[in-house]
Amino acid sequence: RSAVPVSGVNAVGGLVGVTSAVISNSFATGDVTAAITLTSAFSPANYAVGGFAGAIITAPPPNPQTSVTFAFASGNVTVSSVGDFENNPRTIGIGGFAGVIESAVTESACFSSGSVRAEDVGILKTTATGQGSLIFGVGGLTGVNANQLSACYSSSSVYALFNGVVLGTTGSNVAAGVGGVTGVALA
Repeated sequence: RSAVPVSGVNAVGGLVGVTSAVISNSFATGDVTAAITLTSAFSPANYAVGGFAGAIITAPPPNPQTSVTFAFASGNVTVSSVGDFENNPRTIGIGGFAGVIESAVTESACFSSGSVRAEDVGILKTTATGQGSLIFGVGGLTGVNANQLSACYSSSSVYALFNGVVLGTTGSNVAAGVGGVTGVALA
C-alpha cells in the first residue's frame, strides 16, 4: 500500500511506475503529479501516469501472465503538461487507476475515485506514411486499455485540455480519447 504523494516524469504511479508483476489486495491513496515529455534519454513504448500504476505491462516469457486484482486508487492524478509528439509513435495514457494496461494483463475487482486531469496537451501528430500509431488516452480508470476489465469501475471526474493539433495520415494513425472509464480501448 502507498499513502504518500508521488511526483515524476513519463512513468509515474501511486504505488508503482511500471509493473509486470502479479499484484493483489493493494491500494494507493496519495496524489500523483507528473509531466510527460519526449526525451532522447527516456524512450519507452509507453508513457504512462496512473493513481495506482503508470503502466501495467505484459510479463516476459516464460510466464507472460500479469494480473492486478482487488486493488484501488483514491488519490488525484494531475499531469501538468504533455509535450509534442510528432512522427513518434507511442502509447500515452493517463488514468485514475493505471495510465496504460497492455494486452495479456488481467485486471479485476479494481476501482479508482480521485480526479484525473491532463492539462496543456501538445501536438499529437503523425504525417509520414507507415510511421505506426500514436495513441493518447485519458480515463477515469485507465487511459489506454488493451485488455478486458472485470468488475472494475471508476467514480473519477476526468478533464483534458488539448492545446495542440491531433492529426494522423493513411498508415500512420492517431487515436485520442477521453472517457469516464477508459480514454482509448484497444480490446
